[in-house]
Amino acid sequence: MLRNCHRCNKRFNPDNSESETVCQACMDLQKDGKPPVKFKQLTWVEMAKARREKLIESGARLCMACGEPISPLEGPSMFCTDCFNKKVWNSTSYRQRTTKKVYPKRTCLSCGKEFQPNDPRQRLCSPECKHARHNWNQKQRLMRIKQKGANQ
Repeated sequence: MLRNCHRCNKRFNPDNSESETVCQACMDLQKDGKPPVKFKQLTWVEMAKARREKLIESGARLCMACGEPISPLEGPSMFCTDCFNKKVWNSTSYRQRTTKKVYPKRTCLSCGKEFQPNDPRQRLCSPECKHARHNWNQKQRLMRIKQKGANQ
């Protein structure tokens, strides 16, 4: 089992070292009285490259536009976030597909007013008319039940 050295951050096998946390090379430096090697901090560019290589090795999906790996956190997308924002979102065809459709005006079944529907199946203009229509349907249903009972 390989571990990272706490001093130089190199991979080492603890079985071949005197310490569980420090590689043998750093232990030798310490015995000779030399100062320990400082841990090298990665720059953000090096970290991004390492992350990209790790994603490619893991078999991550690649962006259809730029070829960069898509992070699993971005969900089921064909584009990375940057390309989606730059190319897809700003394209006119995408905006045309996602714009709100305008349906022909209708007359409300409850109050008789003319309104602009938001959905092709919408028949009532407001929640108040929806409740009124529901109550009217309930009364009609009860009347039919009473009529059936009286006819029998």
